[in-house]
Amino acid sequence: MGQWTLFRVEAAVKEDIGNRNSVYFRYFFADYLSELERSDSFSAATTQAIGQEIDALAEDLNLIAAKIWTTDGRILFDTDPSLISRQFPVTEGLAKAVGGTVAVEFENGSGDHGNYPGQKTLEVYVPLRRHADGPVLAVAELYYDRTSLLATFQGTRRLTWMIDAVVLAVVALGIYPIVAQGDNVIDRQRAELKEKVERLTQLLEHNKALRLRIQKASSLSAENAELHLRRIGADLHDGIGQLLTISLLKLDQLFPGDQARSRDYVILREMLEEAMGEVRAMVSGLSLPHMMEKGLTDAIGLVILKHRHRTSTTVDCMIEPDLNEVSNPVKLAICRMVQEGLNNAYKHAGGKGQSVTVRGEGGFVVVTISDEGPGMQPHAVSNDMQQLGLTGLRNRIISLGGSLSVDSVPGKGVTLTGYFPTDV
Repeated sequence: MGQWTLFRVEAAVKEDIGNRNSVYFRYFFADYLSELERSDSFSAATTQAIGQEIDALAEDLNLIAAKIWTTDGRILFDTDPSLISRQFPVTEGLAKAVGGTVAVEFENGSGDHGNYPGQKTLEVYVPLRRHADGPVLAVAELYYDRTSLLATFQGTRRLTWMIDAVVLAVVALGIYPIVAQGDNVIDRQRAELKEKVERLTQLLEHNKALRLRIQKASSLSAENAELHLRRIGADLHDGIGQLLTISLLKLDQLFPGDQARSRDYVILREMLEEAMGEVRAMVSGLSLPHMMEKGLTDAIGLVILKHRHRTSTTVDCMIEPDLNEVSNPVKLAICRMVQEGLNNAYKHAGGKGQSVTVRGEGGFVVVTISDEGPGMQPHAVSNDMQQLGLTGLRNRIISLGGSLSVDSVPGKGVTLTGYFPTDV
């Protein structure tokens, strides 16, 4: 009876731990899984961000180590960086999680792919999905210090044998006191588990609130920056632009009649017209049309129309009908990406094969801009992000909860793909 009771307690604790870890860490890793839908590994920035968040939780949760696996046994993330990208045979626990079930195992100081001498660990395998009914994209393996849990089990074992002895000795006196004592133990354990779940829930809500505050601050900053650029463009147009226009008019008065064909007149007029063209180009790049009052589809169409008019090039455009409307900061970021992408296509590809595609995907608006220019070498794409002027735009999109990627094949052009959240 004692061994059976201990087995049932251990099974119940395993199930409870598995359920709590499944709920918490599925949400915890949700923001990073979108990267795995487009790549087979995490970026360095994502790996660092996951490590920092795991470190912040380690003490409160008695977490010793953590790993994230691909479904075929390759390590995407590990608190021991030397193990990242290594391939291992798929263990029973990992295979169970790949199948969509949480697995919980007890280990004595060493796991299947880790060694923690002097520590008795609890391994939990949690399947990670982007959506509740979606496929398993990866598996989180978590190592906990189970010293306190073992002490609880040992105490429960001793208590169980004591109860058995008492039952055998005083069965004639009734079993009510024993049942009451067992109820107290269960109530105490239930209260402890409830307290831990509440702490995890509070941490989760705190992290969510911080993320929303950061995204809101980034949105306001982007909107203010856009207004500032618009004011600068207006000042250039109304100030320097007007002065240059007046100078051109005065020039004809200073060189009347045949003097208008003199070499000095021609040189001065060419210099003033070139300066006027530079100012107009600067104003066009700094200011977007009045996007606040327009819907997303109309705003994108207006940016494309201005590019066609300014460069006299063709742009193929395909915008999915009935797109979800987005907030002004997200709309401005989308328009800036279209503007920057087409400017780069004209500058580096001569406007050849320019195309813009906009579609909805889940909770995102996906924008793709491509050309048929000379392209770039694969190893130079990350460096050319800065050369193409996209670093600031990429940071702006990430701050809104989206992402920006650059793909290129030499001789086949460049493709920019941006994911913009619709719930910011």
